[in-house]
Amino acid sequence: MRLRHLISAIVIAFFLLTVAAPQPALSADDATAKEIVRLLGLTNVLAIMDQMSLPFVDLVIKELRSRNPPIPEKTVEVFREEFVRAFGETNREMLAFSVKLYDKYFSREDIQVLNRFYETETGKKAIKVMPQLLQEVIQFAQKWGPRKAQETFDKVRKKLQAQGHKI
Repeated sequence: MRLRHLISAIVIAFFLLTVAAPQPALSADDATAKEIVRLLGLTNVLAIMDQMSLPFVDLVIKELRSRNPPIPEKTVEVFREEFVRAFGETNREMLAFSVKLYDKYFSREDIQVLNRFYETETGKKAIKVMPQLLQEVIQFAQKWGPRKAQETFDKVRKKLQAQGHKI
């Protein structure tokens, strides 16, 4: 039963990433699109898009094996190949969509300024430390969020009880 839920979640994730997301044609002119792709390369977005699929595929295969221990290795390889291919297609679609979004919010000149910045030592440092910085923010938020939510819930509950509401 759990495998069925996992497969359903995978199908929904792919639907949201590919079918449900708009698939517009690129509106950026070629020169702007090239600058945007250059920016995505400088900031490692393209590499991250490629890297994101592998841990996900490995996780799905691990779950598949735990639910079906005698699964043949050939079956696992076919499964892996298809998911890697599907993620590759999704990444190309995400790239096209990203170019359109950047074109929507930034002029070509803005993108060129960003590109020049990310080629500086400070820009390279920003790229290098940003994943760790964001990870630390996420870790903080994961601890802080539930605590803050509970504090707020307790405050609201007391306030409502003081007003005669039953909670």
